[in-house]
Amino acid sequence: MSILFTIGDDSVSRPPVASPVILTQQGQGTFGLQGRPNQTISFASVTVQPDDSAELTICLADGNNIAFAGQQTRKTAEDIVLNLTSSGNADAQGPANIRYGPNNSIISISSNGTLDGQPFFIQFSGQPATTTPAAKTVTCTGRMQNSWQYRAEARNRRFTQIN
Repeated sequence: MSILFTIGDDSVSRPPVASPVILTQQGQGTFGLQGRPNQTISFASVTVQPDDSAELTICLADGNNIAFAGQQTRKTAEDIVLNLTSSGNADAQGPANIRYGPNNSIISISSNGTLDGQPFFIQFSGQPATTTPAAKTVTCTGRMQNSWQYRAEARNRRFTQIN
């Protein structure tokens, strides 16, 4: 007598697939670039891929955004440190310190560095999202590292649409 057991789904033997870390938050902050007026930040997002490549995007109050690419160099239960390397076609250098909290919210972002050789800074403080129906929808557009263009809408700290 022999017994043969089979598994209809072979996913049991596969290792788990790592997923990206995605942090988002409405808030208030300032982006400054030497020689230009400071700009107000209204929303920020951070995406860290399983290979530690990362993108930090800040949405400005005027509807434009600035996306930085880089590498995650440290992660704890409360913060992530990115080494920024580019912004679009521009060179960027400097660390970005991101403190995060529950529900993938961003508590704060602090960064000082250079963008094509010019000093820049980012200071951002996240605020708890309101759950009232009058909550503002934030829209950001940009270009990812792989040249894909995107448009993202968020409401109450959650993406509602990404194109």
